[in-house]
Amino acid sequence: MATKFGDPDNPLHSLDKPPLERGFFTDEEATAVTGFQVPSLRILQASGAIRAISAPKFHGGFRRMWPKLDIFKAAVANGVSEDYCWNIKIVGNVMARMPDWMWQTLIITAYEIDPDHWHLEENNHYMHAGPEDWFLDLVNRNRVYLRLPAAAALTMGTTIPLIPLGQLKGEEFQVLPWVPDTEPGWQKAVSKIGEEKANKIANAIKAFRYGYMNYRSKQSLNISMLMRAAERRAAGMTTRFIGDNVPIQE
Repeated sequence: MATKFGDPDNPLHSLDKPPLERGFFTDEEATAVTGFQVPSLRILQASGAIRAISAPKFHGGFRRMWPKLDIFKAAVANGVSEDYCWNIKIVGNVMARMPDWMWQTLIITAYEIDPDHWHLEENNHYMHAGPEDWFLDLVNRNRVYLRLPAAAALTMGTTIPLIPLGQLKGEEFQVLPWVPDTEPGWQKAVSKIGEEKANKIANAIKAFRYGYMNYRSKQSLNISMLMRAAERRAAGMTTRFIGDNVPIQE
């Protein structure tokens, strides 16, 4: 259930502020940034991938608002749905696999290649890739991996910058449990679920990673670029990707 805020000084009331400054987006603003209509956003919400809050109106009642983090997540979801040709339910299940702290780390690293927010300059319409970008990789059309920089991987308890998320079975997404492979993370996992279960999960992760190196097909999506593009749209600017605008010579 969405949280209700009753503080009359709540900044959510200040709809005259830009949404990036406000930190929350109306339905209309959410659609403009993410490319999703409200019914699709509600499906993502039902899957646990994003959330909305109920913000009080001055004259009674409540208005649905979407936090900035969830808007960026929904923008990534749109890119996943479009590039992988997945329906929105599958996308929601995959996106919900990544916890909020992981998304926060992604947002930070998405801007590390642009500390001066060059991508928010008015005339810089084109998005650019960077060495610290994160990727969502689809292998053999059914296995999903998160590929990230080594430094970000260490914050998640692994020395291998490839995190298996799970696999598709029809329209269902089967989540692969995660056990860190660094010593502190491993000891913490063992204390919670026991060594036998931790070893079983660790072996499944190893097999999943082996499958990444032996694939029939692989498709990669730069989700850091999608994050930067979403922020640009949230600032009211146009966004383009270079590959979408290269003419084919006859």
